[in-house]
Amino acid sequence: MVYNVEDRESGEMFKEARLTTEEAQRWIKFHENVYKEDQEMANKVLTGSPRWSVIMAYYAMHNVSKLYLAKVHNIKISGQDVHAQTLFFISKYVKQESKRIIPLLKQAKEEFDAITSSSIWVIPQLLSKGRDERTK
Repeated sequence: MVYNVEDRESGEMFKEARLTTEEAQRWIKFHENVYKEDQEMANKVLTGSPRWSVIMAYYAMHNVSKLYLAKVHNIKISGQDVHAQTLFFISKYVKQESKRIIPLLKQAKEEFDAITSSSIWVIPQLLSKGRDERTK
């Protein structure tokens, strides 16, 4: 299924292509491997060629973004202007997800602040409680 989505800032139209059941598994596996490979290569050349490391890291970010769009939203990014499409759809879906994620981040920060501002003896108690929860 394909939907037209207009990027109001640039006036461009992008087609939101859905992955078919047959291609979803291959697409996801491919992008899982490619982003990891790009990330490994970026780390390997970091000291010897920082410019190429940045380029490889960009491609890792690009491929992990396409992986996210495929896994979570069943979207396939391909064809012309893949980088612009990826940025457009990541922006679109992150804005939608932020309504769910931001309250969780605020809650996590409050809990972190409560832990770090309290006496040091609280941390062993929390670790013990966590262990008990995991071993139920």
